[in-house]
Amino acid sequence: MLTTPDGLPAVALALCYCGSLEKGEQVIEPIKHYGSPLIDLIRPMSYLEVISLFNATAPAGRHYYSKAHSLKALDDELFKRIIEAGSALPSPWTQVILQHVHGAASRVRPTETAFALRDEYYDLQLMTSWNEEMASRADAAIRWVRRLWEQTKPFAAEGTYINFLSGDEGASSVRASYGVNYERLVTLKNTYDPTNFFHLNHNIKPTIQQ
Repeated sequence: MLTTPDGLPAVALALCYCGSLEKGEQVIEPIKHYGSPLIDLIRPMSYLEVISLFNATAPAGRHYYSKAHSLKALDDELFKRIIEAGSALPSPWTQVILQHVHGAASRVRPTETAFALRDEYYDLQLMTSWNEEMASRADAAIRWVRRLWEQTKPFAAEGTYINFLSGDEGASSVRASYGVNYERLVTLKNTYDPTNFFHLNHNIKPTIQQ
């Protein structure tokens, strides 16, 4: 959920089928007839084009604030809360993003990489941004994000995609996001950064004393 450049509330449906063009056209056929879109950008494109589709919505030079949840399932009450909040976005640079994590990302065992959230789930990201000219609206936008984050918290699972943590959730959220890999990462931290020199991040603190 987002707004058009002139402030009109809108919903963007982003999809991707990785396979033959013929099969892909069959799979997406129902959504092509769902309604009359403001704009239809569905076409064959390269992987680089796919992952760059939304770059324009988060350009460099702005201030950003976001919070996120991982959702194991979607619920009518959850949608009701999202739609009510998303129908009154506090600024044209505020978005509600619901992303389905599945497929290849879920065919990797949790301990094979640092990233532990390998079950199929939905990522709910609430993001707002502003520039210097819009600074007076920043506090209201941040409150909007925090309010919807709290309203959707009852539907959330443990752990969040680490890049979507805002930084004010605390150490427990970092631990939950790395899940079963956290202690292994602490061991690496003790070995390569025992003084916690690299700490301006979602920090994994070393446990050895210097």
